[in-house]
Amino acid sequence: MKASIQYNAMNGLWILFIDCKYEESPKYIRMITKIIIKMLSGAAIPGNKRRVRAGRHYLVHEHIVELHTDEWFPLVLASKRKELLEGIKAIFMDMIGKK
Repeated sequence: MKASIQYNAMNGLWILFIDCKYEESPKYIRMITKIIIKMLSGAAIPGNKRRVRAGRHYLVHEHIVELHTDEWFPLVLASKRKELLEGIKAIFMDMIGKK
């Protein structure tokens, strides 16, 4: 499994792509949610405070993390904080047993 972080200049967000099969994405979404909520003390953001309607949004240490999925990119996280995504990536890769 590969995971990479890239900067999207169009919207000013850092993007974490986790390259996994679409069938495996529900399992990994649960893992990412566990990392964000339990390990990083994040909280879900209600619909009216989101940047976009699609995906799940979380507030972690006063920074927003967006979690999106679809058939072409099974697992995508977006945030303005690269360090936050790097931390999530490191914990996630440790949890699945690969670095």
